[in-house]
Amino acid sequence: VTTAANFIPELWSAQIQETLHKNLVLVPLFDHRYEAELKKGDILHVPNLAEIAAADKAASTDVTYTANTEPVIDITANQHKYAAVKIEDIAEVQSNYNLRGNYTKEIARAVAEAIDTHLASFIDDFSQTLGTLTVDLTDDNIIRSGQYLDDANAPTEDRFIGISPAQK
Repeated sequence: VTTAANFIPELWSAQIQETLHKNLVLVPLFDHRYEAELKKGDILHVPNLAEIAAADKAASTDVTYTANTEPVIDITANQHKYAAVKIEDIAEVQSNYNLRGNYTKEIARAVAEAIDTHLASFIDDFSQTLGTLTVDLTDDNIIRSGQYLDDANAPTEDRFIGISPAQK
């Protein structure tokens, strides 16, 4: 197989992708618009426009220009998650079950759980967090979190709250 490796095609199953996305919780909540640009390299620098404040102007006075140093957001691709199962050809032939189909679903679930768990580790890095994982959620936490988003001029649509299954 090694000597003929260049002649053996690599195939990707759409079934894995479909099952994977059905199991994701946090991944759909993240911004994915830059994924296409990360096909090469491991760090993507995304320039960001700083906020500009409006100022008052009086008649016959010069305008004072804003001189922003624009921030940059770095997206680092440094994670690789996988799950694998080897199915011997003879086992696939002799089995009464669809081994490949069943394992495909389980592999997708394992990868989805690993991705979600990794993304959950970033929550502590958010600029504003409320509550403690082991303490009951309060109305005050919910109200204050809404205020944080409003103060940041975050869009009101597509807001989500992350809670533990016990709090649900």
